Order: sequence, then structure tokens, then C-alpha cells
Amino acid sequence: MNESSFRWGDKFWEMDLAKIEEYIGAIQSLIKSDTSLIGSDGLVHIYLATEDPKAHNEFLAAVPSHWRVYADITLQEINAFRPVKGNRASHATRNTKGKAGLVAMGSLLVALEAKTYVLTTKSNFSSLINHLRRKIVNRQCRNNEGNIIDDDACTVAIDLRPDVW
Repeated sequence: MNESSFRWGDKFWEMDLAKIEEYIGAIQSLIKSDTSLIGSDGLVHIYLATEDPKAHNEFLAAVPSHWRVYADITLQEINAFRPVKGNRASHATRNTKGKAGLVAMGSLLVALEAKTYVLTTKSNFSSLINHLRRKIVNRQCRNNEGNIIDDDACTVAIDLRPDVW
């Protein structure tokens, strides 16, 4: 499964937002380099980690018909608590009495099941996914001698908006 982390909402303060076409191009690049991402049913399965209904809807409208997109549960669980304007996580957290944070942790766990990632690590959530991917998930991959392989051996990521560490 491929994971795409769309961090739109209020992220325009932090970075130039990646366009839908950039995400789709990155996913197509990953598929081209690893055809095992195409399932036996001929479909490409994508988990879309976003809490932003606009990002979700635009992505669904743009993907090829042989892609199956699985929506982040945050869209359903938190949508009623979103502010009219913007995408302030603090607003949703306060109004859900913390449920928004619990749902975000569930979203994070599902995202870490992926083999490939399209991220924008200038976003804190994408950065968290990337760190956990490299330092926890990839560390479970071992060579024939049982030694840990390097940090990017098991999963692959394309970072559309890299952050500097």
C-alpha cells in the first residue's frame, strides 16, 4: 500500500502547498519503480492521510480509475468539529475534548503500515511519519545475517517539501 500524507489546511503558513498533481506524479513514480505496488487485482491501493476535506475531494477527483483510495478516519470523526474557516487543530481538539488527538494517533498507526510514502516533511505530521518510518519500521528489516539494514531499505519515501534538520 502507498501512503500519501496531505498536509494542507493551515500549512500554507509553513510551506508552499504541494499540488494534487505533485502527489499523483510522485505516486506514479513509485509505482513505475516498484510494480509490486499494483495488486493482483490490478489496483493500486492508497491510504490518504489527511484531515482536510478539500484535499481529499480534489485527490479523489484526480486519481486514475485503477487507484483505490482509503480515506483517513479523521475526515469523518472530526469534520463536525472543524472551524468554518481554516483548519485549526487546536479548535477541533478543544471541541472534541481530546478525541481529535486519539483519532490522529490511529491515523498515524495506519499510515505506518505502508511500503511507500509521499510526504511533505515541512509539516510536523509528515515529519513524524517519516521519522517513525525510518527509525522504527525500517529497523525491523534485516538482511540474511540478521543485521539491521540502513534507514531507507524497507520503505521508500518521496518528500515533496523537504525540511532541513
